[in-house]
Amino acid sequence: MRFFRDDYLKYDANVCRYLFIALQVQLLDAPKNLGELKYQFQSETLGVRMAKADGEKCDRCWNYSTYVGRSKVHPLLCDRCDSIIENRIAQGQISLTEEGVY
Repeated sequence: MRFFRDDYLKYDANVCRYLFIALQVQLLDAPKNLGELKYQFQSETLGVRMAKADGEKCDRCWNYSTYVGRSKVHPLLCDRCDSIIENRIAQGQISLTEEGVY
C-alpha cells in the first residue's frame, strides 16, 4: 500500500503496515508519487494505491520481505523469522535434526 502524507497522517510506515494489515506501507509526500495502479482510492486529503509487495514470501510467516534469500543459514526466512529461530536455537528451545530441519 502507498499513501501520501498529510498533516494528520504522521505514523511510521512499519506501524501502518500492522494497522492496515498490509505487507508493506509507504508514506509519500505527494499524491503524484502514487503512480497508476489497478486498485486505488483518492480523496481531498488521502490517496491509497495497492500493488504487489516487494520481495519473496517467507516460508515461516508467509509475509513478503526483501530480506528473504539474504541469510546464509536460513535463506527462506524473513529477517524477523530468522531472528526468532536464531534466538530459539541459542536458548536451546529448538535444534537441527539429522534431516536438516528444526
